[in-house]
Amino acid sequence: MQLHFRAVFHERWVLKAPAHMHQLEALLTEYADALIVLTHRDLMKVRDRLGRTDQFADLRYGGLRADPVGAVEGLYEQSGPELTAEARALMRNFIANQDKSRHGHGRHAYSMADYGFTEAEIE
Repeated sequence: MQLHFRAVFHERWVLKAPAHMHQLEALLTEYADALIVLTHRDLMKVRDRLGRTDQFADLRYGGLRADPVGAVEGLYEQSGPELTAEARALMRNFIANQDKSRHGHGRHAYSMADYGFTEAEIE
């Protein structure tokens, strides 16, 4: 694969595979100058194009962080199964007892400057 891509793209590889997302640390260790590009599609347009509106849910991360139980309740309301009082209690207990500093794994500390960008460049 390396030989093929080098012949076509010289020194740059272009790979489109979500499977790489699970191994980013290894990928970036091997290819330190790699550029990761994330594409985002409008969920509603994709959903409408497929004609399967009942199988898509738009769960915003901010909403999940602000009200995790409410966010899960919304998913259950959309998908049909009952969210039991026991499940709600278990979720609330988990949330109340978790380490608020990122589930015991510490906080992410990074900035655009760490990657050589400014806010103006990103905008």
